Amino acid sequence: MERNVRLLQVEEELNAQHCIEQGVSTEEKRVHQYKQALERALESILDDNSTLYQDICAYLYRIKVPSFIKKKAAQQEAELDEPKFYLYAYIDKNTWSNIRLEAKRISKESALKLVIALQLTEKEAKELVKKASYALSRTDYRDHVIIALLHIQCYDPDEASEILEVLGKNKKHPFENIYII
Repeated sequence: MERNVRLLQVEEELNAQHCIEQGVSTEEKRVHQYKQALERALESILDDNSTLYQDICAYLYRIKVPSFIKKKAAQQEAELDEPKFYLYAYIDKNTWSNIRLEAKRISKESALKLVIALQLTEKEAKELVKKASYALSRTDYRDHVIIALLHIQCYDPDEASEILEVLGKNKKHPFENIYII
């Protein structure tokens, strides 16, 4: 990882020198741009190294209600109550095991269920779905409905399922409900 950071630093320095020679930038701007570019590069490198499971766990720790954190003694760290979460999110045990062990790719439906259950923002949802090797499509009506659910903060899987059921019957934009297993 440090090698990648060094390569990015050198590349940014070369770009900065080129901009100064061309009169596009000044020394003061160079330092500021260099710092911003390096911070973005470091974020992307760090983000790309986490697994889907690690990202899910990070999001789970911030959810307040319902709590999926097992309380332990004061000196020990709290741990996730994974079965409670994957049942809440309507994810089966095999899918959860595949996520945890990185054994197989999960379905887009499972990724969308996680997006709702983890109470993500639209940006976080796009990142999580991307990590699961999918994308939220501009042409997929169901994806638009999922994003709308996130915008109105409808994070209850049961409520989301009902809304998806009603909208899925719409003849103009039919789709399969992600909660039908």
